[in-house]
Amino acid sequence: MKKRKRLNLLKISVFLFGISLLLWSCESDEISSLPEQHSSTTNFKITTLNSEQISKNEKVKEILKKSKKYENSLKAKSVANYQGFYIDTSFSKYVESSDGTQHSYTFLIDRNNNTLENLLLSSNNQGGYNTYIVSYGFSSQEKSNMNFNDFSSKEVIIKPIDFNASQIIINIQAKTQQLVCIDSQTQVKVGCCGGDLCRGDSSACISNGGTGYYYEWVTTSSTCEWVAPGGDNDSNSTTDGEPTSTSGGDSSTTTVLIDTTPYTTDLKQFVSGTLNLATEGVKSYYTSDNNIYNTINNYLIQKGFSDFSKFEAMLNLEFGFSLGLNPQSFVWAFNNKESEEVKAVKDFLAVNITTEAKAFALKAINNKSTKYINENFEFTKKSPFNVDMTQVLDSIKLPTINPENKIAAEKFKCIYDKVTKSPKFKDLFIDLFGTNKDINVTFEIADDFVTKPDGTQTNGNCKLENYSLNTDGSIKTANAKIKINKNKLTATSMQLSNILMAKTIVHESIHAFLSVKRKDCNAGLTIDYLNNLEFKELIEEYYDGTCATKQEQHEFMFDYMVPTLSKIFTEVRDDLIPQRHIDYAESTSFDILGTSTDWDWQDFYYYSSLGGLHETESFKNEIKNISLKYELYKHYRDEGKLFDKSCNN
Repeated sequence: MKKRKRLNLLKISVFLFGISLLLWSCESDEISSLPEQHSSTTNFKITTLNSEQISKNEKVKEILKKSKKYENSLKAKSVANYQGFYIDTSFSKYVESSDGTQHSYTFLIDRNNNTLENLLLSSNNQGGYNTYIVSYGFSSQEKSNMNFNDFSSKEVIIKPIDFNASQIIINIQAKTQQLVCIDSQTQVKVGCCGGDLCRGDSSACISNGGTGYYYEWVTTSSTCEWVAPGGDNDSNSTTDGEPTSTSGGDSSTTTVLIDTTPYTTDLKQFVSGTLNLATEGVKSYYTSDNNIYNTINNYLIQKGFSDFSKFEAMLNLEFGFSLGLNPQSFVWAFNNKESEEVKAVKDFLAVNITTEAKAFALKAINNKSTKYINENFEFTKKSPFNVDMTQVLDSIKLPTINPENKIAAEKFKCIYDKVTKSPKFKDLFIDLFGTNKDINVTFEIADDFVTKPDGTQTNGNCKLENYSLNTDGSIKTANAKIKINKNKLTATSMQLSNILMAKTIVHESIHAFLSVKRKDCNAGLTIDYLNNLEFKELIEEYYDGTCATKQEQHEFMFDYMVPTLSKIFTEVRDDLIPQRHIDYAESTSFDILGTSTDWDWQDFYYYSSLGGLHETESFKNEIKNISLKYELYKHYRDEGKLFDKSCNN
């Protein structure tokens, strides 16, 4: 009787019979009950592949073609053979070692033997694949009830097979040896983030914004023995005692990578049944990313694959596909599908079917700001950017809000509504810069503005929150926050007139766009640096000859900004200034340097547009250094403060 040989078998143990039950976040209650044997890094990468992706590997494709009744297309739902079981090729788990030297493909085997089985194609030293049937000794139902100790002590049987033979060797015990493995399990802690963007293969990473980590089960040192059926006769050992594989090629100590994420017949029936009612695009979306795939699968197994859960899963996949939700946004929307925030989006899309509405809904979900999606969409349609007024609307609608905050919010919303009546406001950035940017602006009313030594406070400010980049490094989408000083809306001593608050809104809107352009001009600038620049400082810096090489500060301010603001003021004047104030201004002359001067609305718009920019070089050269202009500026500035401060819809 020959001595049985042992070898080490590296396996990635996330069972391929449905969905990944073995992924937990660091906040899961179940983690605390497991043995503390976490490592800080991972030595593998796991990917779910669909049939199209599998077919790109010609060697794998060729192996699968050699099974009987194969229809010469990996788009078939399964691969059948004459021996009574099926190999599902609609999906595969692809596992690769961190150094890229080894990889494997794992497929579901489906036959009526109540035992979980996988087909494993493991790369060998000759550039091909060794093929195995992997039997785990328990059913998928039993697996769902297993605890850590059960899982770590199970026997795994690995049977070499040969697709080059006349038939697949099913009764392997009568023909060759088998590998019997006892697994030693551990958990590997996998970080979610890499670089500026966070990506994680678990929904836990997505729901935590990619800031956490998750776990994968890994067999770090399986002890495996080659066992001849019916006894210890090592009939297939080589002359030096090492085991051989009937799949050919590699007869040395075998290292196999196996990803065994739960993949049940129930899941297969969901794919071929309920999901088959969806479009090909929805089906591809389902397998396009592990976060989407695992989120749906976890939900289905938790619900026992009920008809309702399968239908709900399909509807949500259709929802994600139709909007083009990225994996992070899909996971958030799916996990919150019963919330008022997500229901609001679906109700919104039920009555708003335009491309513009779908694009806005996508942004609202990406920014997780869907509460007032109908109101914000109406603001956005008339604004130069995507608008989020959640804080303002909360201050108006929630019963627990401080009355003073409600008054400030109602006044600001009223003035903003008036400003958006100007068609020129919608085209603001095109008129000023000849281009536009995808900017999302959140408006907030705040009372944290600092009082300057002269006793004044700024009317508002704009901060660039975050952004995403195009492939060329330019900003693709930017999120900014415009804060309006509450004192400028309610405090008696600081309160602005409606027309001057409208000017503040337009100024801060330009501020948001100019911050993005300044960042595009110099990618090395930090957000903190940009956010410390007041509007006048940002204009001076942008037009110092570095960024706007074809335009000077003076040209921007006096040839573009002032005329554009004058047109907006012309279009909204009657909504912001009551008729009695208009009549009084037009009927009253005033003295400028000893000359009686009649009121001129265009002069008023011209000089009011420059409010807050009086310290720029262009203002000094164009206005302050010319006595007549400077006196007119001061007069119209002071008169503008006296116009109406109450806004009525």
